[in-house]
Amino acid sequence: INNKNQSGFYLLSDNTDAFVARFALATIARKTLDIQYYIMHSDASGQYLGYAILSAADRGVHVRILVDDINLSGRDNNLKMLAQHENIEIRIFNPLSNRDWFRNLELIINMDRVGRRMHNKAYIADNSAAIIGGRNIGDEYFDARHSMNFVDLDLLAVGPVVSEITRSFDDYWHSNWATPIEDLSK
Repeated sequence: INNKNQSGFYLLSDNTDAFVARFALATIARKTLDIQYYIMHSDASGQYLGYAILSAADRGVHVRILVDDINLSGRDNNLKMLAQHENIEIRIFNPLSNRDWFRNLELIINMDRVGRRMHNKAYIADNSAAIIGGRNIGDEYFDARHSMNFVDLDLLAVGPVVSEITRSFDDYWHSNWATPIEDLSK
């Protein structure tokens, strides 16, 4: 990009490139890392990216993670432990009230509320580079699972357009639907 007022884009069609781009953004982030996903698995891909994110926080990068609650069953303690880091904040989008096996019953009984899910996917470093698109965090999104892999498309963006992506993240982060992980269970 030759002009500060222009944005640049690069399609991330290859699953491996999409993983490496996320890892790289966490590695080069200096101030902030905002992460918003529908699904974040704790498989190999999730753990490698978790390492890069934790390393960024250890360097002083302020990390905010916003994840939808629908696939988090049984993971509260791990997320709470991660949120104990002085530079990491975690919020859960539209959390179910029940954090144990009753959550399945809540899914059936309270569908009007619990059916409202957040499918956004954004990975933003220093408000200067962002990845948005179809991939969640998990082996099946990065060609790392033997039984099933998805073919998705992401967009790496740089320049002024990243401020718009950050603004969208902030809207979700500050909404009444986003709850700090510390407030969810005992």
